[in-house]
Amino acid sequence: MTTAPTTTPRIGLYHASLMVMGGIIGVGIFYNPSKVAALSDSSAHALWLWALGGVAALCGAATFAELGARLPQAGGWYVYLREAVHPFVAWLFAWVVVGVISTGAIAVVLAIALQNFSALWPALGAPDTTSGRLTGSVLIVLITAVVAAGVQTGARLQSALMLLKIAAILALVGGAIWLSSTLDSAGPATPAADTVVREGSWLARSVQGMLPVLFTCGGWHMVSYMAHEVRDPRRTLPRAIVLGVVAVVALYLALVWGYLQVLGLEGVAASSDFAGQAATRCFGEAGGLILRAAMGISALGMVVVIILASPWLVVAMSRDGALPARVGALHPTTGAPVTALVLQACLALGYWWLGTADLLVESISFVEWIFHGLAAVALLRLRQRDTAGSFRGWRAPLVAPLLYLALAIAIVPGNLLALNLRAAGIGGTLLVLATLAWFVVRPSRA
Repeated sequence: MTTAPTTTPRIGLYHASLMVMGGIIGVGIFYNPSKVAALSDSSAHALWLWALGGVAALCGAATFAELGARLPQAGGWYVYLREAVHPFVAWLFAWVVVGVISTGAIAVVLAIALQNFSALWPALGAPDTTSGRLTGSVLIVLITAVVAAGVQTGARLQSALMLLKIAAILALVGGAIWLSSTLDSAGPATPAADTVVREGSWLARSVQGMLPVLFTCGGWHMVSYMAHEVRDPRRTLPRAIVLGVVAVVALYLALVWGYLQVLGLEGVAASSDFAGQAATRCFGEAGGLILRAAMGISALGMVVVIILASPWLVVAMSRDGALPARVGALHPTTGAPVTALVLQACLALGYWWLGTADLLVESISFVEWIFHGLAAVALLRLRQRDTAGSFRGWRAPLVAPLLYLALAIAIVPGNLLALNLRAAGIGGTLLVLATLAWFVVRPSRA
């Protein structure tokens, strides 16, 4: 093996844009609109919350787009924090992401995928059964093997699954358009007339409703972990991030509109299975089965994105001396970080069999938004240092990192207050362990 890639970057704008979309679209859009609708006093209000969430996502995306253009290196977010904030902050970030968020998310999202697939093919087994655990283990190993065969191979698999997601969403939107055009006066209310009276202030409900929207719109940063694998990254990466997020926001708005057209505001708010009800109403009994398959594919696609992108954090850490060089070594033929992939798979399999990944990911969620805010700080500091104006790449509007930072500052205490004591204690313990580990294996760059 070698510690540096021996081939040219493999990912163009097409695959990079679909990877951005794949990192965002998981299963949240099939669940969270119910939470938002329950806090909205009209369908128009709900749509505005999703639109505002889209604007917030674009601010985050624009921030990462410029960061990616300035520092198109393996590790992405880790590199931004290391270069513009402090190596210790980058270390904490990598510890949290590699140790819990990414590897835990593989187990959590895979469970959702298998839950939907097993409803169609019971022989696969539900996630909490032995057969389901075995099926999930096989999937983790197989996807890891595909990615180990080469970055381009993994990107092609992710893109194929992403196209299936897009097709499923467009089919639901098309069904909603067709159904709404055939409804008589006794059918569900249209968004313009669909209003209810909610308890609490409009502003408080709007702020609360934005949280699930932001959760559903997150994930645009995944492609930054492997920026060096993108062809002409200073130009391609910003375009891919912005185009991908714009496309996702458009799809989300169209799909939420479709839910509201078919079921009305209260119909969406009343049940967590609103997406299945909408699909059944549009396409009959087959619609529910199709939606199950779509949700399974969507979740599996996100697993592929995580497995494909996250190991490059390990590569960046090994190049800093925070981990042994061999851990971040690349295969001489495929250029894949094979050792990092194997380590990631082992952690993910451990979480998968223990069944505690959801609690661990929840316990550290407030910390992740601290790093979101620090990403905005990193961009502002890089701009401040560039007194000569030497950077000639894509620049985000100044309002983007400022609004992104303000958003993170607002979300962190809200997330922390929402945690139970057990989850908060686990999250705090993980940070203490990461801090202690820093003094043991302090990177050479520190």
